[in-house]
Amino acid sequence: MKILAFPSNDYHQEKRNNAEVLEYIKEEFPEVAFPIFAKSHLESNMVYQLMNKHTGESVDWNFHKYLVNAEGRAVKSYAAKVDPFDIEEDIVRLLDESQKKRMQIPVTH
Repeated sequence: MKILAFPSNDYHQEKRNNAEVLEYIKEEFPEVAFPIFAKSHLESNMVYQLMNKHTGESVDWNFHKYLVNAEGRAVKSYAAKVDPFDIEEDIVRLLDESQKKRMQIPVTH
């Protein structure tokens, strides 16, 4: 399982530049160890476009979350106010499904 962060200033709440974003995260959230990508606009970011296409749900505010399967397909979308711990059941279910699929793939040498 991986967590990826894609900052955007489309809601005018982000720091001015990427260096300030990283500094803020280091100071306020020192436990964060997942990749933080460069700031981008929602409309021009291919990741956002793909997640929207997969789920039919666009980002409506900062801290929007998408759950993505092992094939890179967004399977669920969560609004900004949904706490990441509240989606644990969905994450576990998706990990279990991925594990079952991997066990069904024959190993060839």
